[in-house]
Formats: sequence, C-alpha cells, structure tokens
Amino acid sequence: MTMHHLPRHLLMTGATSLAIAAATLISGVVVARTLGPEARGMFGSIVLISQLTVGLASLSVFEAAVIRIRRTGSARDNAARTLVVFAAVATGVAIVALGVGGLVSGLPGSVADDALSVVVIAALIAGGLMTAAFEALEAAGKRLDHLNAGRAVGPILFAFALLISAATGALSLDLALVLLVLTLLPALAVRSVRWRRRLLGDTASTTLRPLVVEGLRLHAAHGTMLLARHADRVILLALWPAAALGQYFVAWSVVAAALAIVCQALHIAATPSFAEASKQDLQRQLPRYLQLSLAAGIANACAIWLAAPLLIPMVFGTAFADAVPLAIGLGFALVPLPAITLICVVARAQNAVWAALLVAAAMLSVFGAGVVANGFAQAAAACIWIGLAYAAGAIVGLGALRHRNLLASFADLVPRLNHLAWPTGTPVQMRGAPR
Repeated sequence: MTMHHLPRHLLMTGATSLAIAAATLISGVVVARTLGPEARGMFGSIVLISQLTVGLASLSVFEAAVIRIRRTGSARDNAARTLVVFAAVATGVAIVALGVGGLVSGLPGSVADDALSVVVIAALIAGGLMTAAFEALEAAGKRLDHLNAGRAVGPILFAFALLISAATGALSLDLALVLLVLTLLPALAVRSVRWRRRLLGDTASTTLRPLVVEGLRLHAAHGTMLLARHADRVILLALWPAAALGQYFVAWSVVAAALAIVCQALHIAATPSFAEASKQDLQRQLPRYLQLSLAAGIANACAIWLAAPLLIPMVFGTAFADAVPLAIGLGFALVPLPAITLICVVARAQNAVWAALLVAAAMLSVFGAGVVANGFAQAAAACIWIGLAYAAGAIVGLGALRHRNLLASFADLVPRLNHLAWPTGTPVQMRGAPR
C-alpha cells in the first residue's frame, strides 16, 4: 500500500466504520430505550473498563507488529503464533494483576457486586486482545477485506440480537452483556480457522522479544493517549451516578458516531502507508489530511448542534432529554479529535512517538487541572474542560510535527482552493528505492 492508494483504502475502511458506527448506535438506542438511563450507564461502564484494559494490556505489541512486518518484510508465520500467545498471556496478566474484582468495584449501582459483570469483563478482555492479534496480522498483510469484515461482524450481530430480544420483551442488562460476549465468537472462530496452519508450532522468543521492545517504546505514547482519550469517562465514572452516566454515554455515542468513522479509518488504513512514506511525501500530503480532519470535526459539531434537540429525544426517548446539551457541548469539544488521531498515527509510524506522548501529556494535564478545580461536577463545566484538553493536545501535536519537520509550515494548514479536493496523491518514492 502506498500513499497513492491511501484514499481508496481510507474510503473502504471508512465505509466499514460507518456500518460499525451504525450498528453500535442501534445497540445503544435499544439498550437505552428498553432499559433506561441507569442501566445504560451500567452497561457503558462495563464496556469502558473492558476496552481500556485491553488497550493498556496490549503494550502496543500489535501496532509494533504491523509496523515491523511492513517495514522489514518479516514473515507473518512466526508473528501469528507469537501474537496469539502474547494475547493469551496478556489476558491472564491483565485479569490477575489488575484484578477484575477491583475493576468492577468502581462501577456504579448494584452491578458492582454482580458476579456476571466479573465474567463479562474477563471475557471481553480475552476476546478483545485475541481480536487485536488477528487484526494486526491482517493489517500487516494488507488484507483489509478480511480486517474490515472481521471488525463489522460482531457489532452487527450484537445489534440484531438486541433488536430481537427487545422485540420479544426478553431484553435485560444481564442478557445484553451475555450477547455482547457471544457475538465476539463468530469472527474469532473464522480467523482461527483461517490462520490455523500458521498458529501451529513453537513461539520463537527471537520474534517476541523485538516486538515487545518496540511495543513498549510505542506504548509510552499509545498507552498515555489511550488514558487521555478515555479520561473524561473515567473521571465521570468516579463522580457521577449511573443515571447521569447513562445520559453522558448517550451523548457521547451520538457525537462519536461520525467521528469514529474518520478516526478508525485513519488509524487502520494510514498506519502501514505512513510507515513506508518518506519525509518529503508526508510534507506534501499531510496538510491536506489535517485540513480534512479538522473539517470533519467542525462539520460533525455543527450537525450535532442542529440535530441533537430533535434527534436524541426522538431516537433514545424523552428520558434522555438531559443528553441534548451534553451532546452539543461534546460536539464542539471533540472537534480536534480526528486531527489528534492523525497526528498520533504519523508520530508512531515515523518513529516520533514522543510527539504523541506530548499530545497525551498535554491533554492529561488539562484533565488533571479540571479535576483539581472541581470542573467535572457540572455537565457544562465538564464539556468546557474536555474541549480545553483536546484543543491543547492538537496544538501541542502540531507543534511537535513542525519541530520534527514532518509538517513543513503552519501556513500549509490554511485551506486553499486547490486543497478542497480529496488528496489523491502521486506515486511516491519510498525509503531506499532507487531514484
């Protein structure tokens, strides 16, 4: 995959992300309308803790595998065995070291004492890490058809299962959690069969060691950024009751539905290409992608501002009227999110992980200041602090790219008429290729 082919892969991955976002939104609507704000808050809290644990426990080994295989042409046979074994070990370490019981104790409501919550969180951690291992292999091999299909199956099946359960009157919080785990299995089963021959044999320590070393180097930025992007919900998890969290999760799902398409497409499709691109190619193409990222955030905020007052009560029910101002505030607060995603993708792929680390540190510093100032006690103030955190992250990230000469000039970020079209790119000269 070259920079010349990047827009096509972004569109393909973006279309898959659109389907996933739609399925996720439908699932959220069904849970919210059927079970109410408090149950929606409990469900979202369990999913949040599971996803955050998966991201931290991965140690960025899977991202390191994608970059290493694409850059060096390493064989995926040993990598397949290594990544699956690592996923299994990381699952055990995450559950034992972090303590699932300790995780759920922070959940709101009676779900904190529910044994099913412990089992579901453990299963989601295991399924998430194993899925990440297979996705890394598919991304490294440029099999975006397999990757996108695997990403879409679980959310779509979960949405259908929830719709059927709600239509028959059988849906409950416990059933929703069980269905969430069960719908992970089909994609995992298909991938296990597809990779079965490469999964046989011994795991080579010589393959695992460089991946872990590279992953830990990336994880300094990736893990910190993961905390930064979940910091608002982690903070509110400790401060707000379940019903208020339900309102916030609904608002977040509405705002993030469109932004997730852009961010997922950039992360999955752009990482292999940016790892191969020369500095000159990035200087030529990056400003256009940054412009498009910022434009996507602004367009999403304006759409939420216009549609949320009608959309949220109509779709989620009048019980979620308090989610309307939250959604509008979050819409403008998250304008820089696609640009931050692009900055971090470029930083990791171009061995400038310190830039992503600076972005995350700036965001966490603002979040920390907000906590000290008691800025998350009220919804309006929380949105302001979230917006300040994301703005600080974007400004610091652009400065880091400029310092590394990956961004030629800040003036290049100003849109020109010839930049309004989608950046089709030109054939590029890769590192080490004859000129």
